[in-house]
Amino acid sequence: MRISSLKKSGVIQLTAIGKLLVNEMKKIVDTVDILENNYEYWTSRDFSAIPDHLFKKIDQLCPCQIAESHLNEMFEFRPECLEGMRKSKYVFAYATFIHPSYPSIFWELAQNNIQTSVVLTKNAVIKLKVDFKDNYETFLRSERSSMHSIGDMKKPGMIVNDNFILLWLFNDKGDFEPRYMISQSQDAIDWGIELFKYYQTQSEEVIGFMYSS
Repeated sequence: MRISSLKKSGVIQLTAIGKLLVNEMKKIVDTVDILENNYEYWTSRDFSAIPDHLFKKIDQLCPCQIAESHLNEMFEFRPECLEGMRKSKYVFAYATFIHPSYPSIFWELAQNNIQTSVVLTKNAVIKLKVDFKDNYETFLRSERSSMHSIGDMKKPGMIVNDNFILLWLFNDKGDFEPRYMISQSQDAIDWGIELFKYYQTQSEEVIGFMYSS
């Protein structure tokens, strides 16, 4: 295939059509790169909860790495991730379950004047309210934080901020695995923000101390 170009003053430049083709080629190359580097992981994921318009832009996650939490790390954040969140201007998170570290960490972020927004399933909101009542109430009182409740669906778990994106995807059998994607590229961060806002539009803001036990 010949990419349309023109020669001007000894310099070869792409035409508008040529630039369009190169942009499309880059998307294909980035998508192939994601699949080739972690083929087993990506081909065994459940993408049904990711809207089509974002699934078509999954090349934005390139470059990325697939990491796995070891048994002794299952219930705590990796220090470098925690430090990255503490240095952020904003932290957005989606979760289908309450990680034991979430309540204290997100309360700390909100108290440190970091914009902190979370979207949780209804069951997760109830568990947070019952098992972590003090953190729950303090978080809702913070002017820099917000919480939304969404239907109990198996959506990806995610944390995105201005330093990185972490994405947990269920496997194609519907099971959760302690493997996650991490990327620090701005395109990947933008993709994560767009996914978070998509879920936020489908959710209901938690106001006051609803879901009382």
